[in-house]
Amino acid sequence: MTRIADRNIMNGLFISFPSSPETPARAFGFRIQGNTMSHFAIKLLPAAFVAIAMPSVAFAAGGTGSTTSKVVAPISITPGTSLNFGKFASDGSGNTHVDMDQNGSVTCQGASLCGANSPTPGTFDIAGTANQVVSITRPGNFFLFSGGNSVEVGNIILSGSGVTVVSYGSSTGLLSSGGTLTFNVTGSLWMTAGTPEGDFSGTYTVEVNYL
Repeated sequence: MTRIADRNIMNGLFISFPSSPETPARAFGFRIQGNTMSHFAIKLLPAAFVAIAMPSVAFAAGGTGSTTSKVVAPISITPGTSLNFGKFASDGSGNTHVDMDQNGSVTCQGASLCGANSPTPGTFDIAGTANQVVSITRPGNFFLFSGGNSVEVGNIILSGSGVTVVSYGSSTGLLSSGGTLTFNVTGSLWMTAGTPEGDFSGTYTVEVNYL
């Protein structure tokens, strides 16, 4: 078998190895004695059979987390004054529209009489855990009835001290240090042309939840 040699002049080392990739590997090696080297035989194995001993390294780690929770008091909600749009009359020109602002003031369109009989916002009192934020919602429109006739109420605004209006029918509120909050309910009323006179009444619900 032909071998080629590479010599390290500086260290006096001589390494021999097969000259062709097709030539089966036999053996090579060296042993250093001062500045000389003698050949000795070692058996070469395919790379797949070579195992290198490495120190055992652990890649798993553990940690400890914490968890908290807060128990709050059940929310109670108590109706106060009724939402009252007052007394009004159509002017005969078409539909009648009554608006109540957050202060309880009423303006009308298509009415010959507006704001009589002391209009008032509706009110509710909330009780719960102090300094907690709650959501206040009134889903959708509702109707007031007098016999088989009706008028529609919508554009509900839930407002008051400590209350932030988000949109029609949706607000957030902050319970006081005593765990209480009062909010107002205002909105709009629509009566179609030709609706007969009468005393119209109805009910509506509001929902309050902790955030």
